[in-house]
Amino acid sequence: MEGHEPLLPAQLHHYDLHAWIFKPNPLGLFHPVNPDVKCPDGPYTFLEEVPKSVPHHGVQ
Repeated sequence: MEGHEPLLPAQLHHYDLHAWIFKPNPLGLFHPVNPDVKCPDGPYTFLEEVPKSVPHHGVQ
């Protein structure tokens, strides 16, 4: 997936596995975002949309 702006640049591709085990997620246990969870006010705010998934190219 792409990086999470503004903390990680979008060009920084990485693997993520989100698991909502302490707060129910109406979108599913492994969905990247939970519409019922909001970031607290602070110096950083995250995008409201899920970062894009990118194709896996394997390590060479």
